[in-house]
Amino acid sequence: MKRAKSLYHGHRFPATVIIHAVRWYFRFQLSLRDIEELLFERGVTVMYETVRCWCDLCSPGKSGATQAG
Repeated sequence: MKRAKSLYHGHRFPATVIIHAVRWYFRFQLSLRDIEELLFERGVTVMYETVRCWCDLCSPGKSGATQAG
């Protein structure tokens, strides 16, 4: 049986970093630059544009389960 590729396959950063950044953005309504600073304080150097791309990729509106049919 073939394994399905992860949503995070091919990204430079581990899935946990991406998940935390996206969660902070949507849950606490932080700015992208705030998230960039929070990650930097934790030793992860990432640009706010990268966080924006992650949030666009993982936004709640993208999921077929959340869209009204």
